[in-house]
Amino acid sequence: MCDQRQRTVFDLGCDAVDQRCFALVFPKEEFIRNGENGMLVDFFDGDALVDTACTLLEDRMPAARLGAAARQTAVEQYDLATVCLPRQLAWLDEVVCA
Repeated sequence: MCDQRQRTVFDLGCDAVDQRCFALVFPKEEFIRNGENGMLVDFFDGDALVDTACTLLEDRMPAARLGAAARQTAVEQYDLATVCLPRQLAWLDEVVCA
């Protein structure tokens, strides 16, 4: 599952720049699709992180497009009323009724 901070950024329709990490935390690719709804850079590439963030700050059109796509992702995949709660209730029904 994605962490709360990332979901909040996407819920607000903000463009996101984040680092890929493959540790015990979730892979960012679960939520961020590089170039579609956010930007991912390699974890140890600080220059790429700075360059990508500066590019989005300087040219707001791609940032706005990424932000709109991020909001769409949040609504389609993580909306509480239409996605998450129905899935949790179905899971509970499955567990309780099994």
